[in-house]
Formats: sequence, structure tokens, C-alpha cells
Amino acid sequence: MPSRFERRNMRIDSVRQQVWTLHCRWAHFRDLFSSPEHISLFNDCAPRLFADIKQALYVDIVLTACRLVDDSANTVSLVKIVAELEPELTPERKLNLSAALASAVAASASLQVQRHEAFAHTAASPTVTVGPWIPPAGIQAFVDAVWALTQLVECAAGLESVGPTDIDCNNDADSLTRALRQGLASLRQPRLRGA
Repeated sequence: MPSRFERRNMRIDSVRQQVWTLHCRWAHFRDLFSSPEHISLFNDCAPRLFADIKQALYVDIVLTACRLVDDSANTVSLVKIVAELEPELTPERKLNLSAALASAVAASASLQVQRHEAFAHTAASPTVTVGPWIPPAGIQAFVDAVWALTQLVECAAGLESVGPTDIDCNNDADSLTRALRQGLASLRQPRLRGA
């Protein structure tokens, strides 16, 4: 049976994976949907499909972000891990961790509101809708705050820290737009008819 510290480290690793996933999905979202060229191309190719992809990615980002700072009983979150670590920390580390947690929770405020609004639907309308969308700077502030908090948690637990610069999310937005552009060009070329 794993020790208390091993179980805690497994929970930290679980949260680390969620933070990594959030970071990558946010990077994919930004790469795909922040360029006017990409948006124009997506609207030319398959507007409904890319609108659905954008909505799904965005909802996933909001839900993952909210889960990371959730303190309810059935979640593994940064809030719970910080509370678990605090008794073992020096006053200075405790203060740093508490400040980083407060920063992440404050940065999540607009995401929390949006999560509640998105899921305040009736049984007659089970579709999840999101809006108005949070400005990218607000989401980026949360992602940055969560990275900083996660690194402090890892340090406080004596674990090796993995920073955002160490992660490769394999963003292929440019590859996708090149392929779509080529596909559109081939569709627009006149076709030769057989004799």
C-alpha cells in the first residue's frame, strides 16, 4: 500500500497532468483561432465544423480550469493539495503558496461564472452554450497563475518541476491551414472532363 506521501505525490501528478492538458489545449485554441487568416480559411472550408471545434475546445478549457481550483469533496485540485501541504511548510513557503493559490483562484473568477452560466440549462434544452467568451488575456492570466502555483506545489512537495517551456504541445495549426488551403485550391481549379 502506498504511503501518505506517495498518495499525495500521485495526486500532485494527476493535477500536473491536468495543468499540462490545460496548457496544451489553450495553446491549440490560440494557434487555431487567433489568426484572421485561419478563421477566414476555416469559414471557407467548414464553418460549422470549426465553430463546433472552437466551442468544444473552449468549454473543455473552462471546465479544466475550474476543476483545478475546485474545493469540492470529489475532486483532486490545487486547492486541496495546497491545504494538504501547508502544515509541512515553513511560514515563508506557506505564504508564497497561499499567495499563488489566491492569484489562481482570483484569475479563475470569470471562468467560474461562465461555467455556472454554461450549465444552468434546463432539461428541455440540454445543449451547453457558452458566452460571452472570456478575453484571451483572462484565460492566459489563469493559465500562467496555475503554472506558477503548480511549480510551487511541486517544489514544496520535493518533486522535480516541469515548466511550460519544457512542454511541447505539437501545435499543428499551420500544418492544418496549409492542408486546408491546398484542398480549397484543388477544389477551385477547373476540372477537365473526359472526351
